[in-house]
Amino acid sequence: MKNLSELTDYYYKVLYPVLEELEDERKKLKSKILSVGIIYTVIVIVLTSALLQNGQNIDTYIFIGIAYLAIGGIIYKLLIKDYTSKFKTLIIEPLIR
Repeated sequence: MKNLSELTDYYYKVLYPVLEELEDERKKLKSKILSVGIIYTVIVIVLTSALLQNGQNIDTYIFIGIAYLAIGGIIYKLLIKDYTSKFKTLIIEPLIR
């Protein structure tokens, strides 16, 4: 096991520059997720209002809500997949070794 000073040196010499790059990427990803989320929500609201003008029952609203959450979760996972993989490869893996 390495001592604390070796780990600190490793962090500042190797991991810190990578973390700075990943932080910039994370900020861009956060902005992208927000934009996609807002657009997705607006689209769902417009489609829902268009479909439900006839006065549907509560089951339709529940189905639309569950579908909205499920599809939103899938979109979120697709957006963060590359960043998560990169973080695991560039930060977690070297720390474990």
